[in-house]
Amino acid sequence: MKAQIYKKIEPELLKEWTKLWQESPAATHVNSPNWFLSVIDGLKYKEYIIIAVYDRKKLVGIASLVEEKMYGLKIYTVVPNSFVCGVPFLFDTTKTKITKTLINKLVSLGAVYLDNIPESFKDILANIFPANRTTLSSINYYMPFTYKNDGKVMIPQRTRMLKGTQDIEEKFNFKCFTKNSIKALETVFLVDDKSRKQDRGYNTFADEQIVRFYQSLAQHFKGRLEIHILYFENNPIAYEIGFLVGKIYYGSQLSFASKYATYFPGKILLVKLIEELDAKGITTMDMGSGGGMLKSNLTKECISLYQIILSKNIFQSLYIQKIKQARTFAYDQLHSHVKTYTTYRNLKKFIRLH
Repeated sequence: MKAQIYKKIEPELLKEWTKLWQESPAATHVNSPNWFLSVIDGLKYKEYIIIAVYDRKKLVGIASLVEEKMYGLKIYTVVPNSFVCGVPFLFDTTKTKITKTLINKLVSLGAVYLDNIPESFKDILANIFPANRTTLSSINYYMPFTYKNDGKVMIPQRTRMLKGTQDIEEKFNFKCFTKNSIKALETVFLVDDKSRKQDRGYNTFADEQIVRFYQSLAQHFKGRLEIHILYFENNPIAYEIGFLVGKIYYGSQLSFASKYATYFPGKILLVKLIEELDAKGITTMDMGSGGGMLKSNLTKECISLYQIILSKNIFQSLYIQKIKQARTFAYDQLHSHVKTYTTYRNLKKFIRLH
């Protein structure tokens, strides 16, 4: 068992990575080569490394990270941090030799920062490298599909979620875009620009880098990235974006135009999405990081997520952890005051553009 570091994406490595991802039960959208290619192409990272673990020349594990500066220190991380959820590396975590080889190589890099890591993987890291620093960061809801006697998927509180729209149901239209997802993104951007999040200054696609990243995702994932759009009287009013990997659907982004908030378009879209996924044979919907009543009304199944810092330098890891905690606290306080937060985000965007 050996680990090798690559500083560029070799064609043969990409081929082996793709094969491993297609065959591995540990595959997610985040640990796929398509995600990393989208990071390189869409976010324009120049400095990165790929750790490849081999067993008798066969690729059995892989981890891809970019180099960044965090509070003045060089770190390696998986980006975009807030969009990553789950185990970001591709390997069988039940195989002790593979796990130790990969994690020990990670630690040798210097400082590694990981976000939205599930508790199960946090425990694995702690067993191999107890000196890591962890901070509870978020929650990940997921919905294993259950079924009614007629074989249809059961959606908790379905009637309540659609309350008030029964008489105008024919005015709503739900569409799924897979093959032409790049074009569908144009509609997503239009809806996002009219969302309540935009009114408050934190809509996803206000950042041009994230726009380019999702355009790159649509290009690299092709048939695995799905865009769902809800229309009202032929006007797009809500969108949802996610990834199909095996029998699991990984939700990524959801928003709606604030003008139509009285119809609760997010709830309508989710009901129709679940029914669409069920028809495709999907058995679980992963809702990504973050809580909220909409998610908790659909499922009680959830796991805790953590920020993790790996570094042999205890002062370095402590410094990163404490600064990160202080910034998170300040952000949460600012976010609780909507007008102040909106001004802050708009000013930050203005400074970046000028």
